[in-house]
Amino acid sequence: KHPTPLRERAYRLVPIAAAVLLVVLAALIKAKWPVSSVPADAVGIVAAAAGEVHRIDADTGVSSRARERVWAQLGDRFETSADSRASILLAGPSELRMAPDTTVVVDAERKITVEKGRVYLDVAHSSQRQFKVVTPMGEVTVFGTRFDVTAEPLRTTVIVEEGEVQLSHHD
Repeated sequence: KHPTPLRERAYRLVPIAAAVLLVVLAALIKAKWPVSSVPADAVGIVAAAAGEVHRIDADTGVSSRARERVWAQLGDRFETSADSRASILLAGPSELRMAPDTTVVVDAERKITVEKGRVYLDVAHSSQRQFKVVTPMGEVTVFGTRFDVTAEPLRTTVIVEEGEVQLSHHD
């Protein structure tokens, strides 16, 4: 009989060594992979923020600078200053663009309150779920459209780019 050379025995171990190496590599990647902790009440995310944009946390009332990739949670208030703008992507999907000197409260996935200022919304169509925009003077209801809302103390202006909206007035 011929003894098996050492080289051949080593070649037989290559598949086992490769499998062990892959398992170790997978464990290292899993351990170091960044974990995205999405808050349970997150309904959107800040997509862009230029200038001084603030997020006031609904739970704590703490104000912090709203930067890109900051979560929009239920009840959060977003404020833009006179020289700033923000874009928030809401679940649904819908896009909210805030003009300068605007204050918006994220009430729900498909409901916001514009306390003052001007917003542009691109709301995805949904036959089952309405999107509502509440202002001091009234409410705008849509199923999917692109429109602009300006909220002033005694007047609300709505400009519809595409689609239809329903308006109701608060007494």
